[in-house]
Amino acid sequence: MSYLSDNLTRYKSKDDVLKVYENFSNKHKNTLWSKMIEEFIYNKHFHNNSLPNNKNTFEKIIQHSTKYNLIAFTASWCGPCMAEIPHLKKIYKDLGRELILTYISIDDKQSVNTFVKKAREKGILWRSLFAYQDIEKIRQSYFVESIPHLILVYPNQTMETIDIRKDADRLKLYSLVKPFGLKK
Repeated sequence: MSYLSDNLTRYKSKDDVLKVYENFSNKHKNTLWSKMIEEFIYNKHFHNNSLPNNKNTFEKIIQHSTKYNLIAFTASWCGPCMAEIPHLKKIYKDLGRELILTYISIDDKQSVNTFVKKAREKGILWRSLFAYQDIEKIRQSYFVESIPHLILVYPNQTMETIDIRKDADRLKLYSLVKPFGLKK
């Protein structure tokens, strides 16, 4: 049960997690781990917390709930996160009118300035928020087991994990967002 709760986003889908979870006894389903698993499986709505920006004022993660939002969890020390930037830049360029892109840095307070400097050097144009006040709570709230970790939030506030490094996920993102923008 603990292994399952610690590896939720490593499964192909929530249905796969559910199939594994259904095999546990009722005794095991009355644990803290099971509550986390159930939250992952059944709660599909995005919890819109407020986090500090680089000006130390607080902003809601989702500011435009009528659009698709791509939330990217990242950190200044994360090599794969830095390698993902070209994909994100292309998505931002291609879908920026229909898609709101937001970084959430899980850097600690001491390394926030390093993140801001790297973002500036890399030409990041999208908004960045910071989880340093309670990194563990943010990681648990959004099932961030490792980074980079991306969540696509739909206009109806449902959400799903997406990996833009995978062709199928990137194509799905484009097919969802592009037609959405054309309807306006």
